[in-house]
Amino acid sequence: MDQVDLEALNAIRSARTVNSRTWTKELGTVRHFFRFCLDNEWILRNWAEKVQMPKNLKPADREPYEPNEVAKIIAACDAIGRGPYERLRARAMVLLLRYTALRISDVATLRKNRVRNGEIFVRTAKNSKPVRLPVPADLEKALDVLPLPRGTNDPECPYFFCGGHGGTQAVIRDARRTLEAVYSKSGVEGACSHRFRHTLATEALEMGATFEEVADIL
Repeated sequence: MDQVDLEALNAIRSARTVNSRTWTKELGTVRHFFRFCLDNEWILRNWAEKVQMPKNLKPADREPYEPNEVAKIIAACDAIGRGPYERLRARAMVLLLRYTALRISDVATLRKNRVRNGEIFVRTAKNSKPVRLPVPADLEKALDVLPLPRGTNDPECPYFFCGGHGGTQAVIRDARRTLEAVYSKSGVEGACSHRFRHTLATEALEMGATFEEVADIL
């Protein structure tokens, strides 16, 4: 570690073929690591603090989806994978994102008892405030026809997309891989899961919801 100096760190930046926003995140990690090294007296100076952060970064635009873009993404669910198992799961995941604005991690680990009586029940992350959202007919149907998750034959499995036996990160990684395949197949430029959150927020505001209500949903 004591051989790493400012020149070496700048050379790393020059060799990294990433945009400024990604490098900003990476540099934050590098600086944190070097502070750890300094605290443990492995180095005498934190050269990472001298590396310049990119300036004048503009926030990334996340435009809501247009209706035709949502239709393309849903249609792409039927064109991925090798058969019905992957396609049915992909459709249900996409519709959950579309109508609930849940994060991928929450979709991948969603329990069946969260959906009942035509509603999906969740709690806000900040204050555990209960939030109930309607479950449209197409989402309800997509959840009803879901196959059992691989790795379980238990019809009473409490989860929609996982058997409850593997690690949570592996389940989330699989869901992310499925959705990325859908977005790629759809041909929608800039398609990603986070845009569904912007889409639902925009629609809710247009229908008269307050900013507080939208914040609770998100």
